Amino acid sequence: MRYLVLACRSLFKKGQHNVLKIVSLAVGLAVGLLLLAKVFFLRSYDTFYPGCENIYRVRMDYSVGEENGESFTTSGAVAPGMAAEIPGVETYARLVGYYPEYGTVMDLKGNRYSVEEVGMVDTTWFDLFKTPVLAGDPGKIFSNPLGAMVSRKMAERMGGISQVIGKQLYVEEYPMHRFTVEGVFEDLPENSSLSQEILISIHTPLLFQRLLSNWNGGERFQSFVRLSPGVDPSSLSPALDEMIDRHVGFENLEQEGLMMHYSLWPLTDYVMMHEQVRVMFRMLLLMAVVLLLVSVLNYGLISVSGILNRTREIAVRKCYGAGNKDILRLSLAETALHTSIALILAVLIVLSCGNIVEEMLDVPVTALLFSRGGLSLLLVCVLLVLVSAFLPARFMGKVPVASAFRNLSSRRRSWKTGLLVFQFAASAFVLCLLLGVSRQYGAMVNNDPGYDYDNLVYLNVSAVDTSFRTSLAQELERLPEVRGVTLSTSLFFEGASGNNVFMPGSTEILFNVCDLYFAGDAYFDVTGLEIVEGKAFREGVRYSDEVMVSKSFAEKIKPLVDWPGGVIGHRIGVTEHSGMGSYFEICGVYEDLRV
Repeated sequence: MRYLVLACRSLFKKGQHNVLKIVSLAVGLAVGLLLLAKVFFLRSYDTFYPGCENIYRVRMDYSVGEENGESFTTSGAVAPGMAAEIPGVETYARLVGYYPEYGTVMDLKGNRYSVEEVGMVDTTWFDLFKTPVLAGDPGKIFSNPLGAMVSRKMAERMGGISQVIGKQLYVEEYPMHRFTVEGVFEDLPENSSLSQEILISIHTPLLFQRLLSNWNGGERFQSFVRLSPGVDPSSLSPALDEMIDRHVGFENLEQEGLMMHYSLWPLTDYVMMHEQVRVMFRMLLLMAVVLLLVSVLNYGLISVSGILNRTREIAVRKCYGAGNKDILRLSLAETALHTSIALILAVLIVLSCGNIVEEMLDVPVTALLFSRGGLSLLLVCVLLVLVSAFLPARFMGKVPVASAFRNLSSRRRSWKTGLLVFQFAASAFVLCLLLGVSRQYGAMVNNDPGYDYDNLVYLNVSAVDTSFRTSLAQELERLPEVRGVTLSTSLFFEGASGNNVFMPGSTEILFNVCDLYFAGDAYFDVTGLEIVEGKAFREGVRYSDEVMVSKSFAEKIKPLVDWPGGVIGHRIGVTEHSGMGSYFEICGVYEDLRV
């Protein structure tokens, strides 16, 4: 305590540059610790579930012709089949995500409530993911095809937990399917890879029930299993392959040009398995370490440069019996005080820029600073105090007692120059890294998506019948402000489903395609999508057998078929669309676009 009092007395002492040291350290801590907090946050995903070390996602590795891929969605029967047929699998749960078109659900009074995603789950969901349940019995609720549970936040938006029980909700696309809220569960933390605010029964009419028993096809289920303690997931691979072979038949798949293999992936490693997340993790960690190192070096250099101004003070203390341990304790007290003040300033800086931080790191500041990683940040601060205090204490301990009676100067500048060079090099590295990230961000934002999005607006009319949609499009087209109107099933920026391509008369799958489904008249004129070969669809044809493909599709199919004149005029089959022997004629090729 005595050393801390001495440190407080010298806080504003002339010649020690304490304000400069604290401010520079605060800025470095604000940025460095924030980046480090994001690193710890990425490593903490899904670790809050009890028994998370035994929970696994089911992963499917597949090949379609010459194309290989991986997916964490499976057919409906895979997860329950594992629990029933493979020893070591205790229980399972499935999730099908549903995204309301308008991002809202409605009650019977017409009130809208925003929601990002609705999840369709099994009765075993809360047996696997032991989230606190605030009201209701999940087993009974999800046994009811129209039963639902909402999160605490969702319940509060609807008037509170007591008010939400019994409320009927529906999505605008399917107003005839109304589900009843019968329970409430605790909000999931920010570091959860699952973000559903509404959970409804997987037996809901919104989902084709035949998909639940499919062993092949309909891969839209996120499947989870819990293994018995001590079971090695890799040891279950032979049993998994045997199960799939028994129910599907690898020979049948090979005849169709398909192959699949299931494996188990730890739940807590799911976020980090994505390559872009791993790259971001390494980059953030590198920047955080460099920034904190630069801050510590800057603090140390300022402290050491002021030692000559404190030589008489240190020498006098030694005359009164202070030893090297006392000097070290004084340095530790000063550094701890400066770091504490700098840390408080850093937190204030971060909180004042909370909106900017959340936009850049995609995580609320409170979740970053006050999560389980907060203890790690405190340990980092303690380490910084020890490192920052060592250099000044080491050089103050070498101050001779004679300097109390005569001026002392040092000509040993090589070590200072070396540290300064290192600091400048580290600062230059961070600057170059930031410039590189800025250029990458600019390239991503300004990248041409392949279509003209200026003045392009859309309206979801999936909840109305075909005749009304047609009338609405005709009325819009009459407006002088409207240059063109078209209809389409999919939006480019919302992603797309996949389907397989095959040749007429053959069951062999050539490859998987991104399927944008159906488009109306004037589609290419309205979107500005460039046609590079052939022509657009014939207009006014109600049931057309024409199909248009992208430039990359034309290049991919070229080595697989004998079409010397190109793809125009040839016919293909597309799963989901080519039932009852119907095939489609390629009428045009459009430029590649970003989906």
